[in-house]
Amino acid sequence: MELHKKVEEVSQKDHNSLPAGEAAEEAARKARTVEELEKLQKEKERENVEELGNGITLVGEKLHKTVTLVAAHNSEITSTRRQLMGDMVNSVNQLQRTTAKAEDRVAWEVAAVAGVGARKDETRWVVKKVCEDVPARSVLASVARDIAAYVERSGDFLHARIERLETVMLVAPQAPAAEITDRMTLQRMLKEENKEVRWGDRVAKQDGACRNPLGIRFEVADKKEAERLIKCGGIRWKGQLRKVQVWEHDKLARKDTLAGKKV
Repeated sequence: MELHKKVEEVSQKDHNSLPAGEAAEEAARKARTVEELEKLQKEKERENVEELGNGITLVGEKLHKTVTLVAAHNSEITSTRRQLMGDMVNSVNQLQRTTAKAEDRVAWEVAAVAGVGARKDETRWVVKKVCEDVPARSVLASVARDIAAYVERSGDFLHARIERLETVMLVAPQAPAAEITDRMTLQRMLKEENKEVRWGDRVAKQDGACRNPLGIRFEVADKKEAERLIKCGGIRWKGQLRKVQVWEHDKLARKDTLAGKKV
């Protein structure tokens, strides 16, 4: 608050009584002083951070939120690649600080962890200090761009999405897809034959737990859509209706009635 008062004092200082040349110099000096004080005020606000809980942070006098993203990769995150996660996070944070400086705002703080178990081909990104009025989609676009910049040589980055807990993973165990190794192609083919389905955000993939033939694992928007597909007989694949069921790992994570439904 003291800095705000100093800015006001400098801004309101009267120099009309000075000779023309001196008045111009005084006006220029005052403008520089105000600019420096405003920069100092912003820096002090960024240092004043208070965690309020539930992902909400108070930075200065503004509320900031936390946005959680999930990045999908073409292959599993191995133990060797896990050791490099710190380098990737540091790279993304550095790029975010550069962007924040250019946009004259508080820099977002990014942390990440590699998926485990059946989600080893994913990384989870938590983005803090996002101003409350910034859309989550804007955060997604910015962070996804920086992740892609880090892994562009390996080509391992598939896509990123905003974490949504309401989506449901299904599997079509008798939908043969062994010859389709590209996940984006698999998702496109599914969508072409099932235009009415409300899809989730994850890209479809072959399900390694299915044997003879290799099945398809895919995500739908919510529990209601999953129940609809189970009741109506499944999805269409290669011209035939294929039965679906809740993916086993999603059953373990859920405690609602949907988790117990089978076909």
